[in-house]
Amino acid sequence: MLHQKPTVAESTSVRSGKSLKQKVPVKKSSAKGDCSITPHLSVPAITTDDRHTMIAKAAFYIAEQHGFQGDALENWLQAEVIIDARLATRPATQTSGT
Repeated sequence: MLHQKPTVAESTSVRSGKSLKQKVPVKKSSAKGDCSITPHLSVPAITTDDRHTMIAKAAFYIAEQHGFQGDALENWLQAEVIIDARLATRPATQTSGT
């Protein structure tokens, strides 16, 4: 069985309609017999300001769900738990605070 390692991604430009070729880094799975190939994707770091904005938006949506009745601090704390849990599932990256 022959397995080819794709190293070039091909797409079509929306503006010109021309075919574009771009090198894409690939990473082979280390499991024996597994022929799947996973592209290496970098995840941008979340800044302190980004996290704060995400929490503020989540707190707003929580308050909206409750008809803006209730304690704003409780909404904020609940939003922190939700956002921190989502950020914890992201791949490890360098964090930068601002």
